[in-house]
Amino acid sequence: MGMNPSIAVFRFTALEILRTRLWLFVLLVVGVTAALAMFASSLAITESAEYQIVAYATLIRLLAVFVVALYVASSVLREIDEGTLDLIVSKSVSRASWYFGKLLGYFFAVTLFSIVCVIPLM
Repeated sequence: MGMNPSIAVFRFTALEILRTRLWLFVLLVVGVTAALAMFASSLAITESAEYQIVAYATLIRLLAVFVVALYVASSVLREIDEGTLDLIVSKSVSRASWYFGKLLGYFFAVTLFSIVCVIPLM
């Protein structure tokens, strides 16, 4: 018996996340944001810990949305340029299965990214 097409697309999307080394970029973004938050808290006269948390949370929220949107857009553009999208649509995989598999893959990436972003707050 064959694999569900949505699961296969999800697996390839998750593999793409590991191959493009998105996780290294995410760690770099989290590290730089944490360093900027520490610097911002050193400027505060009182309540520096609270200021650090607010600065980190604000910056990482903006950067997380930007990184995820940029990754999804570049991934879809790469599929269009390489002809992968045309190949998948021409096969017996339905468009709904492809869309659901990609959605699961991107949800997986966002979940991992959010877990990594929360670690400095603990």
